[in-house]
Amino acid sequence: MSIEIKNFTVSTNGFDDLIDITQKIENIVSFVSPKEALVSVSVNSSCASIILIEDIKGIKSDLALLLDNIAPLDKMYKKEISWSRDDSYSYLKAALFKNSVCVQVVNSRLQLDAGHKIALVDFDIKPRIRQIGVCIVY
Repeated sequence: MSIEIKNFTVSTNGFDDLIDITQKIENIVSFVSPKEALVSVSVNSSCASIILIEDIKGIKSDLALLLDNIAPLDKMYKKEISWSRDDSYSYLKAALFKNSVCVQVVNSRLQLDAGHKIALVDFDIKPRIRQIGVCIVY
C-alpha cells in the first residue's frame, strides 16, 4: 500500500463562495496514476467545507439561500457577544458540513456520477486563501 499527499491553494471570496475543485483533484489523481485508490480531499478550516454536489451553477444560489435561513448574517449569536467577533454564522454553516470527502478511484478515474463535482465552500466573512489537502491511498 502506498500513500501520496498533495496540496494546493484556492482563493475564495468568502460569504458562501462555492468553487468547483474537481479538475484539480482529477489532475492530481492522473499525475499519481493509481489504478484503484481511495482519495480524501480536505480543507483545514472551521469556516469552510468540502462537499460533493451536482450542477454547481444551478444550485449555488439555492444552497446560499438555504444556509442564510438556517444561520442568517444579521442575527446576534452568543459567540459574538463572548468573543466580540461578527463571524459566528460562518462557523455554524460550516458545522453543518464536513471538512473532507472520500472518493473511490477505479481504473485510474474518480468515481463520480455524471454532473457531480467536488467543491470547496468558504463561509468566512472575507476573502481567504484555503489550502486543500489530497491524500491518495493505493
